[in-house]
Amino acid sequence: MLETIYYIGQTIAVVAILGSVVALVIQLQQSNRLARAEMSLSAWLPSIRYFSESVNSEETSAFFHKALFTDQKLTDPERMRFSHFAAYNTNSLETLFYLEKEGLCNQTILLRHIEGTEYFLRSPRMRHWWAATRDNYYLPEFREFFDTLVSRYES
Repeated sequence: MLETIYYIGQTIAVVAILGSVVALVIQLQQSNRLARAEMSLSAWLPSIRYFSESVNSEETSAFFHKALFTDQKLTDPERMRFSHFAAYNTNSLETLFYLEKEGLCNQTILLRHIEGTEYFLRSPRMRHWWAATRDNYYLPEFREFFDTLVSRYES
């Protein structure tokens, strides 16, 4: 009789341990999902803020229209401003690109940023900026990826 109670107790203990392990696995998966969401958001939100600030006034809207959608010559300060914008956009995409490759970023966030970047790549000035900076500032794997985006808009 004592032996039966002992085996029942051991069985209950094993079930409890297995239940705890399953609960830990579920909790780890949820934590990983939350961490990926947080990483995606932290990489994406600054871009959203930057782009919304870049068109929040008539002056900034006029600048970006001139820089992206006309062939008007830019002044030195405008060239610097445009270069900063192009670098920020491209660096943000590069960050998301590598985070997604490591499984640390939601693929949908990366795709949304790619769509936004493709909009800017319609601009010959943006493509010219890329050609002038790609070899000096970006890793080969990202350059290859970005070059495929650029090639969609080359005539």
